[in-house]
Amino acid sequence: PKTMQIGVTFGIMATSARKSSASKSSTKRKSAAKKKAAAKKSSKTSAVEEVEEISLDDDATSEVTFTKASGGAASVAPTASFTKRVSEREITAFLRQLIMLLEAGTPMLKALNSIGDRGDRHAIRSLVKDVANQVENGSPLWQAFSRHQRHFPPVFVNLIKAGEASGTVVPILRRIVTFRDKRAMLARRMQSAMLYPTVLVVFCFAVIVLLARFVLPQFVSIFETFDVKPEGFAATFLDITMWIGTYWWLPPAVVVGLVVVYRIVVSRNPVMRMMADRVKMRIPVFGQINRRAAIVDFCRTFSILLRSGLSMMATLDLCRNSVSNRALVDAIQDMRDSVERGEGL
Repeated sequence: PKTMQIGVTFGIMATSARKSSASKSSTKRKSAAKKKAAAKKSSKTSAVEEVEEISLDDDATSEVTFTKASGGAASVAPTASFTKRVSEREITAFLRQLIMLLEAGTPMLKALNSIGDRGDRHAIRSLVKDVANQVENGSPLWQAFSRHQRHFPPVFVNLIKAGEASGTVVPILRRIVTFRDKRAMLARRMQSAMLYPTVLVVFCFAVIVLLARFVLPQFVSIFETFDVKPEGFAATFLDITMWIGTYWWLPPAVVVGLVVVYRIVVSRNPVMRMMADRVKMRIPVFGQINRRAAIVDFCRTFSILLRSGLSMMATLDLCRNSVSNRALVDAIQDMRDSVERGEGL
C-alpha cells in the first residue's frame, strides 16, 4: 500500500508538471503570435507611411525617388530596354490577365511567367519577363513596374505600392484597369469630337486653294480683257486668294513645323509646355474640349488615389506631377496649399 501510494503521488506530480509545462508553452506561443501580429501590423503601417512620403521631381519621366520611413532614400531609375513601343491596349490586356490569374489563386511569379510566355508580340513578352525577373530576384512588384515608367507612370507605381502594403493588390489592379478603360474611352471621344472641325477646316482650305488656282485667275483675265481694275474689298480679296493659290504649301508647312517644335522643344520644357497648354485651352472650339478633358483626367486620378488609401497631401502631389495638362499645375498647387493650411479643399 505504501508503494502504491508513493506511485500515485509521483503520477499526480508528473501530471501537474506536464500541465504546467503545457500551459507555459501555450502562453509562449500566444505571446509569440501576438508579437508577430504586432510586427506585421507595424510593417504595414510603415509601408503605408513610406508610400505617403514620396518625393517626385517635376519631370515625372526622368526619375522617381521614394523616401523610406527610416530616413534613407531609394532611387529607382527607369530603363529603356525595349525599342518597340508597347501599346496602351496591350498593357491593359496584361493587367486583366494578371488579375484573372491572381483571383484564381496563382502565385504572382507564376502568373507573370505564364503571361510572359503567351504574349502576342515580342515587346510585351519582354516587358512582362523583365518584371517577372525582378520579382524573382526579390524586388517588390511596384519596384519592378517602376523600371518601365514609359508604360507604368508614377501614379500606377504608387497605387501598386499602396496595394502591396495593405494586401489589396487585386482590387487596386481592378481599379487601375477601370481607370485605364475610361481614360482610353475619353481619348476616343476627344478624337471623334475634334474630327469634325478638323475635317471642316481642311475641306475649306482645299476649296479656297482650288478657287485661287483655277477659278479666280479666269476672273482676273476677264478684268484685264475689259481693262477693269478691281478696287476696295474686291482687290483685297483677289490679292489674298492669289497669294494663297501661289503659296498654298505654306500653311500646312507651318502647322507641321509647329507640331515638330512642340514635340521636340516645348514638351520637354516645363515652362514652355505650361504656356502652350494654357494657349490650347483658349483656342475656340478645341480649347473647351481640352479644358473639360483635363478636368475629367484630374478628377479620375484624384478619385482612384484617394480610394486606394493614400493621404490627401500625397494624392495632390501625385496629381500635380502626373496631370496631362500642365496648365492645371498652379490650380492643384493652390489646392494643396489650402489643405496644408487646414482650409477646405
